[in-house]
Amino acid sequence: MGRKRLRASCKSLLRSVLLRAPLRVQVFAYKARWKAAAGLSQHDGLHLVAAGRGYSLFAASEQMWGDVVDALSGAGLPYVVLPRGTDRALVMRMTDIGAAKAALGAVLGSRYTVQDDDRSLVVTSVGVFHLDGGEGLRFPHSVVVSFWDVVQDDDTPSTERGMFERDTLVEEIGYPDSTFLTPETWRECQEDSSHIPPALRRSPIFKVDFPIDVVYTWVDDSDPAWRARRDAALGGQSSVDDSGVADRRFASHDELRYSLRSLGLNAGWVNHIYIVTDQQVPKWLDTDNPRITVVDHRDIFRDPSVLPTFNSHAIESQLHHIKGLSEHYLYMNDDVFFGTQVAPEDFFLPNGIAKFFLSRVAVVDPNGQLDLNFPITAAAKNARTLLGETFGVTLTDKFKHTPHPQRRSTFDEMEERWPEAFAATASHKFRGANDVSFASFVHHYYGYVTGRSVPAQLKRYSYIKIADPSAQRLYYTLLRWRNAKAFCLNESDVIGDSSRHDKAMREFLEAYFPIPSEFELEDH
Repeated sequence: MGRKRLRASCKSLLRSVLLRAPLRVQVFAYKARWKAAAGLSQHDGLHLVAAGRGYSLFAASEQMWGDVVDALSGAGLPYVVLPRGTDRALVMRMTDIGAAKAALGAVLGSRYTVQDDDRSLVVTSVGVFHLDGGEGLRFPHSVVVSFWDVVQDDDTPSTERGMFERDTLVEEIGYPDSTFLTPETWRECQEDSSHIPPALRRSPIFKVDFPIDVVYTWVDDSDPAWRARRDAALGGQSSVDDSGVADRRFASHDELRYSLRSLGLNAGWVNHIYIVTDQQVPKWLDTDNPRITVVDHRDIFRDPSVLPTFNSHAIESQLHHIKGLSEHYLYMNDDVFFGTQVAPEDFFLPNGIAKFFLSRVAVVDPNGQLDLNFPITAAAKNARTLLGETFGVTLTDKFKHTPHPQRRSTFDEMEERWPEAFAATASHKFRGANDVSFASFVHHYYGYVTGRSVPAQLKRYSYIKIADPSAQRLYYTLLRWRNAKAFCLNESDVIGDSSRHDKAMREFLEAYFPIPSEFELEDH
């Protein structure tokens, strides 16, 4: 057997063994391979800084940008900030490259690495969170400072017509599509604190500039008081669908803690977080954090007499009543996580339109209501009927288990149009055949037919059923690449003893999100 074929066979054998091994073995092998592949260490001349409690990729990037411009300003060096789509660029004169490198090195050298890269300087830092055994998670950040040519004479051909004016900044003289800055524009940039050309100082058209909140629904099924309320409510029901009251539907395995860690790390731009509960507060949650508000069911139900409720469809139908909730928000279950850095534009268009993410495999079956339907299927069919009768449309597709972009005004209008359907769903204490799925179904289609929502793709999404034989392999893949914008860990199919699946899920979540968020108490 040739050397290449032998190597391939060994890799295949190792992979098959790993996928059958306990998750902790997979995680160890993954981290060893990742460390070897990353190639980032002190020996590369890159600064590694501690990524501790509350670390946010968004905040770290903003901090680095601020540090760079402060260093340049402190040295008295002129620069321009150019908006580029949803990003921005720093531009300086080529004649200042030496002074800029010296200034950045002197002020930032203890925290960042400053490197030459052709016609630019790259300021880099790597946030590191150290794990047991000396391994670490690495989060690189960089700011690029570009240096443009300065026109020195009066006979340099313009990229459009005639000649460039002396002292014009040109991205690269001789390159036909180069952008340029006239001396007047350059001077106006230095006279304004934003350093942005006057023609570009309005909000970038493709950048979301409105606040976006997040709303979680959460329950602690181990709370004796909550269980007593549930049992009392069950006693008053003539019939209840078994799947709507199964313990697994209310089970908590600290998913909310890890989902908040994913949000703090990868979506630091979120404005405010609301956690909707039934007289419960996670013991580890820092309720003094100004970005967190715990909301009780009694504060949002239009008719509090229907409480307590143990029906997620009922709770979802009332979320838009949260006091202070922004017009734009993401509705999330606690089993949904941000796997890598995300941007507001992943969920909303800058003109305010919400996105939704259709499932490529899940459809609403073509039959009417059937006794064999689970309540979640019945709720989707009821939503299909409601929208079909109102707008004369046919709906077939379900949605991915992602953060659900929502607009408060859309919900207000929906409730005004269908008050009876909202009131009926809100009154059902447990999931049943007469529910309507408003948040994760009706809102998206209603927004689409009224011009306020559009279908989109959330790149690199993963859905894992934790009891499925493929779960171990998918955990390993997520850990290895860490590039899924969002993923869901669903336990609805768990039958019987779930301790093995729960343990594997906890090990995975702790391996993926080991950094405590700013929303956790330090002693928990």
